[in-house]
Formats: sequence, C-alpha cells, structure tokens
Amino acid sequence: MVSDTAGWPPTSLHDVADDTDELRLTLPGSARLPELARQKLEDVLTESGNDVLAEASRLESRWRTDSSGEPEITSRDVADAATIAHRAPTKKANTRFRALDATAFVMAFVGGVFGNNITSPVGAVGFAVCAFIGVIAFTNRGGD
Repeated sequence: MVSDTAGWPPTSLHDVADDTDELRLTLPGSARLPELARQKLEDVLTESGNDVLAEASRLESRWRTDSSGEPEITSRDVADAATIAHRAPTKKANTRFRALDATAFVMAFVGGVFGNNITSPVGAVGFAVCAFIGVIAFTNRGGD
C-alpha cells in the first residue's frame, strides 16, 4: 500500500508484525495523485518488488552451498537483483529482439546463397533484397 502519512515508516522492520508479507512505503507526493494513479503506482511497485525478490532468491541460491539451510537473502542480493531487474528488457522487447535478430541472421544466410549467384538477375535482386531486409532488421532490433 502506498501512503503519504506521517508516523510511517516504523523505526525498524521489527515494529511490523513478523507474520505479514506487507512492506509499507512512504513516497513523498503520492498523496497528490488521483486515486487511479495511486492504484497503478501501487500495482507497479508490487510487480517490481516481486521481480526483485524472485531475482534475489535466484542470486542467493546460486551462492548457497548448504542446500539444507534456510535461505538468507542479503542486502547485496537485493541490490544486485534490483540492478538486474531494472536493466533487463521486458518480455515484449525481448521477443521483438529475438525475432528481429533471427530475421537478420536468416537474411544474412539467404543473402549469401543469392550472393553465390550474383551474376544472374535473380541472384543480384535476391541479394539486394536480403541485404536490405537484414540491415533493417538488425538496426531496428533494439536490445542492449
């Protein structure tokens, strides 16, 4: 829940009941947002928090040698997870990147076949079309 009220956050995390999965945030200026905007902000922060926690768990399990012990996510795990989660492309962008990357690769391969027959009109036109599509796909693929 996003709040802009005084008296929160508590002085320590132990002031909140241990049996709850609730983490309260104080965001200055959030009280001035319309109700729908506040709800969307809360949803986005919840989704982002879930992504960070999942990534922190993955990072922690990578370094844990004792599989029988209780997982211990450290502040470093959370900081690293936040960096990874914020730098990672969205699933939609990732799908777009992969599709355009595959298109550029296929056009390079097919262009090479046409390039082998560059002296014929079909080979020259096919090579030019593949080169054009491949360059457009490669430059528009996005990603890092």
